Amino acid sequence: MTPTITPVTLVCDLDGTLTFDRRRPAPVVLRAFAALVHAPRFRVVVATARTPRCVRAWFAPWLDRVDMVCCNGALTVTTDGEVRRRALPARSVRRALQLLDQAGAAWCAEYGDHFVASHHSGLPWMGEEHRRLRPRGRPVAVEGVLKLCVAEPGRLTLALAALEGVVAVPHASGEVDLVAAGVSKAAAVAELTGATDGPGTSLVAFGNDRNDLELLHAADRGYVVGPLLTELDGHPHLHRLRADPRSVAWALAGQLRGQPTLTMSSCTPLAPSGNGSARTAV
Repeated sequence: MTPTITPVTLVCDLDGTLTFDRRRPAPVVLRAFAALVHAPRFRVVVATARTPRCVRAWFAPWLDRVDMVCCNGALTVTTDGEVRRRALPARSVRRALQLLDQAGAAWCAEYGDHFVASHHSGLPWMGEEHRRLRPRGRPVAVEGVLKLCVAEPGRLTLALAALEGVVAVPHASGEVDLVAAGVSKAAAVAELTGATDGPGTSLVAFGNDRNDLELLHAADRGYVVGPLLTELDGHPHLHRLRADPRSVAWALAGQLRGQPTLTMSSCTPLAPSGNGSARTAV
């Protein structure tokens, strides 16, 4: 009897999961990622708070094989070029900018093809190539904002989250992203795969931060990279990995090897041993 080959949709976060310095993932991670992209039974999705600009720059050789869920799910680009956008309510963007400017907080408003920044140095990791400083003497365009990224909003977080039609997505770095209500990585992945993935498709997810939590819950098998999301400890379909390229690359490669599901423990991350078998690291 021919063994059944289960199709797999594999979803990977970027920052804190595939890369740890806000730069392109290490070569060892990219090699494992490329092997999955080219494996016939795998569909690979990058799910990130970043924009398609970044994904295209980092994963250029495989763009025809990788679906993109960007801006925490507000912007999706499929391998056949279909684009889906969920912008923030314009009225709420206008009010958010008023609150942020009154507090002197740095922010960046993302439109998909560029972003407008409150300060030249605000959120420097977003780069300079597509940065536009807020126009002097003119209001910022509030239509079409996919994500409003705020550097260290502090006490403003609750007020921003209370705006109509808005969800606040906190990051471990201290930043908060505002996206439209109903937008999330998990929702975008479900919409992306619901009409295309056949019955019996397994969902595997790699993530590390609050915006990955729902996706990790929904996965058939998941990997939490690093020490966060301790509320997931003990879930039998999850396992914790050290936040380093070799551990992540080994776990990615393990999907091709048919690696079994392991019980997750924040104290016993999965790691490669010298002979290629799984071992517990302490």
